[in-house]
Amino acid sequence: MAYRTAGLWWNRGKAEAPRVALESLRSLERAGIRARMPAPLATEIGRPDCALEGEGYGGCDLIVAIGGDGTILSRVESAVRYDLPILGVNLGRVGFLAELEPRDVAEGFARLAAGEARVEERMLLEARWGEEPPVLALNDAVFQRSPGAEGILPMEVFDGDRLVYRFAGDGVIASTPTGSTAYSYSAGGPILLPGVEAIALTPICPHAPAVRPIALPRTARLTIRAAGGEPARFAVDGRPMGGAAGGAVATVRKADRTLRFLRLAKRDDYERIRIKLTGWNDRESRANDGEE
Repeated sequence: MAYRTAGLWWNRGKAEAPRVALESLRSLERAGIRARMPAPLATEIGRPDCALEGEGYGGCDLIVAIGGDGTILSRVESAVRYDLPILGVNLGRVGFLAELEPRDVAEGFARLAAGEARVEERMLLEARWGEEPPVLALNDAVFQRSPGAEGILPMEVFDGDRLVYRFAGDGVIASTPTGSTAYSYSAGGPILLPGVEAIALTPICPHAPAVRPIALPRTARLTIRAAGGEPARFAVDGRPMGGAAGGAVATVRKADRTLRFLRLAKRDDYERIRIKLTGWNDRESRANDGEE
């Protein structure tokens, strides 16, 4: 596919973001790709001529998200709504979802224009809190005890009408393969490669040694609730969905839609895991993988 127009977005909380955004814009233009962005961002970097017309990313062929993984997560709904792939430029610490480092943008966008990008499909979750409308998650949906609540939270997790867990702890994480390297990974959950269509279910500090992480099939339809009327809260990709004093219920299932990432690097999934997770602060490991 020919990528002619890129919609830019960046994390305004990062001091270096405007500089990297302007460099990215210029690199895109040198590669023959137009850059467009919301009007406030265009004004911020002195390029009001690049402001998007109207709302959203209509008329764009991809989204370039400049920041950490949280910045990329914030663009998921827009990418799905406009059916656009995402290309991430990393300004975060690990940047597991990003494809380019700031030093690589000129080469990366030239390769994009030359048709060297490949598309990688990522599974999404559809999560619902109570009677609220469903939302999409690229990483995870997290059910946990409310802040300030005393003691541990008794929970029940069902797949349809089949009981998966009944335990007490701090909460439970339902994650995609993409999200298996995020909060779930920190809580001791399994790493799932992107091609594995499964839901990783990871208890948070369970008060029972036999309650362990489990990978569920993509057909799982989860219901998570607090037992005994205990207060709980629910968050999707880090965004609070709300809390409830009692009878809290969340549902999670594989979404019908997917998210597309653009990949330019030649490294495979094993290299990405080794570099980003186990070796990101190891200079020898990074040097051996051509990162330094």
